[in-house]
Amino acid sequence: MAVAAGRVRACLTVYRWVAFAGPRTTTGVGVVLLGALTVPQLTLLSGRYPGWVRVWAGLAVAVALLAVTVMLGARSRPVAGLGWFAGSAVCAVSIALWVLSRTVGLPGVVGALGRWDHPGATAALGLAALFLLLHGSLLLGVTVARPGHRHWHD
Repeated sequence: MAVAAGRVRACLTVYRWVAFAGPRTTTGVGVVLLGALTVPQLTLLSGRYPGWVRVWAGLAVAVALLAVTVMLGARSRPVAGLGWFAGSAVCAVSIALWVLSRTVGLPGVVGALGRWDHPGATAALGLAALFLLLHGSLLLGVTVARPGHRHWHD
């Protein structure tokens, strides 16, 4: 089983032929993606949505901003990793709610059922997916985020 996992990791990291050593750039892109994800969430705070949607939006914005703060201010890799995982949690739940609201419907949001063309929701979906992809590349070792660094050798 460990051999198969090693092969999958080697394939996903392009057999270590591709590596991006731009920790500040990677962190900056993650911060921008997560910060931009809060904009569509803020639109959900208006009074025309049910209470649970407003609570989710407020919680998502708060956790995303906390994750951005941790990602930028952390002095150690484990602490910065908590920020990345918090951001990924917000993104994963946002994607799940987006898909559920369009397929089976959610209470109080019946207008979204089958409506795949809403620009704000589609933008939030794209931003969340890009953040999850970036975090996945960090976990695989293809990219590096600050405050860590790797010693890659040819």
